[in-house]
Amino acid sequence: MRPTYLLSDLHYDGVDIARCDRVVRFIRRLMTEAGHVYLVGDVFDVWLGHQTTVYAPYFPLLRAVADLVDAGVRVSLFAGNHDPAPGRFMTDQFGIEVHTAGLWTTLAEKRAWIEHGDVIDPRSARRRWVNRVARHPALHRVARALHPDWAWSAARVYGAALGHDAKYGGLPSGLTTEYLPERARAGADVVVLGHYHCAVDISVPSARGETRLFVLGDWVRHFTFARVDGDDIGLFRDTGDARAPERLGSGDHPPR
Repeated sequence: MRPTYLLSDLHYDGVDIARCDRVVRFIRRLMTEAGHVYLVGDVFDVWLGHQTTVYAPYFPLLRAVADLVDAGVRVSLFAGNHDPAPGRFMTDQFGIEVHTAGLWTTLAEKRAWIEHGDVIDPRSARRRWVNRVARHPALHRVARALHPDWAWSAARVYGAALGHDAKYGGLPSGLTTEYLPERARAGADVVVLGHYHCAVDISVPSARGETRLFVLGDWVRHFTFARVDGDDIGLFRDTGDARAPERLGSGDHPPR
């Protein structure tokens, strides 16, 4: 059985060509390596759920994902705060499984919980409010009513305002002191998050022995992903087309 891959926060914008090309090359490598790929939110820097329109700058990634599905790879896409409304396009055109909330599943023979992580952001109530507003259907309806060029321009302003170039701050403490224990009490052995632009593999004691948290990093500065192969799960950093990925140990791994 082929491994499962999990990655998030690609923030594909079609503007940073070198970075976007790297994302597409990695996705294409998974055609021969992966059995299941989880894209855990903020795959696109902006996605507003139009049913008959797609942004031209996204075409290379959309084509790569379509080829991934055509190659027999199962793909699951999660909504994030940058792409909160995947819409029917992803399912109808590509056959992708779309999730707008968290998901219970099995990873490495353990009970796992996966979500993007924006709506539980422990850093401030303001962040959680902004992220919930971004997910509100009324906002999506207004955005889709605009001419796509105008909606694209407004969305680019939103994406730029959130930014990805702030100084690296590490994992928010509330994830380990409050969120992770709560997920453990709910029965999770493994928790996978995106959103925080941190590449983290840590464990905390729980009634089940321990609960392990993976935060998937990003494809802006970290170029990291998780891979599940049988009962083994680990965090890795992509090192380029011709080299094997670097396996990261436990802890919080800053970008290079």
